Amino acid sequence: MKLEEINKAIAEKVMGIKHLDHVCACEMMCHCGGKRFPSYATDISYAWQVVEKMREKGFKPKMWADGDDYVFAFFSSSFECKGMGQSLSPETAICLAALKAVS
Repeated sequence: MKLEEINKAIAEKVMGIKHLDHVCACEMMCHCGGKRFPSYATDISYAWQVVEKMREKGFKPKMWADGDDYVFAFFSSSFECKGMGQSLSPETAICLAALKAVS
């Protein structure tokens, strides 16, 4: 999955941002056609918003290292793993885990 696809899926499936009412991540007038979403998969401040949204939904986050990779998981209140993501980037690991948890 490409990073822009991950950002779009996170915006829609986790954050609840609809395609027509999202806020463009551009800081100045852009020509993205309304198709850009915040950089959840590459910017830790946006990725952490995903973690907080998942906590609001009742998920419990956990992160650890596995060699050079970051592993992130979201657990249910009964400690069942609902989604796990692994990547060289913690932001991408967070997003992949969140998408698995909500699907």
